[in-house]
Amino acid sequence: MKILFSLIATLLLSACQQTPNPYKEESIPYPPAPASAAGHFDRSNYPPPQRDFGQYHSWVWRNDVLPAGSGWVSSQLLVDSISASLDQSGLRPAQGKAQPDLLVSASVLTREVEINQPPRVGGFYGNGRYGDGYGVGVGGAINTTQQVLRVQIDMYDARSGQLVWSGNSAEVSGYGNAAQPEKLREAVSKAMQSYAVQ
Repeated sequence: MKILFSLIATLLLSACQQTPNPYKEESIPYPPAPASAAGHFDRSNYPPPQRDFGQYHSWVWRNDVLPAGSGWVSSQLLVDSISASLDQSGLRPAQGKAQPDLLVSASVLTREVEINQPPRVGGFYGNGRYGDGYGVGVGGAINTTQQVLRVQIDMYDARSGQLVWSGNSAEVSGYGNAAQPEKLREAVSKAMQSYAVQ
């Protein structure tokens, strides 16, 4: 049987060698480069240079528009939280008619998210006064609704108008909680964590 298999494999391989190769070693040469290519450098093929965030010191709200609130987050609470976080990052509000370095825009979104946890099942073995014991415990499924707070902060170069940095974060804020303003500050702080500090 092995001899028959090897004979068939040999015949098939030899049949493949006799078939002419459809691929040819000839090709059409590339056209000559245009004359302007020698003096032109195409920067689009390379990554942009690293941005020097140390050049940014002052900021204003983009288009002089304060960010809008959402749900329990008032516009003033959001503005105060972002201003404090920018101040911690070494960015100060532009004074008077001075030209700012950055234009800042922000948005906040509060939404409800349903969280479903499956039932929990577990067993136990115990040893007590009355001897050894075995048992099974079953917990019911837990369905809860949580309020999630999402903050987005964008910074644009005031001279070029280009987006230079963007950050976002999300926090579970709960309902009617006195700690909600603190959750907003935490979300803003997390969004600003990736900003290259001066």
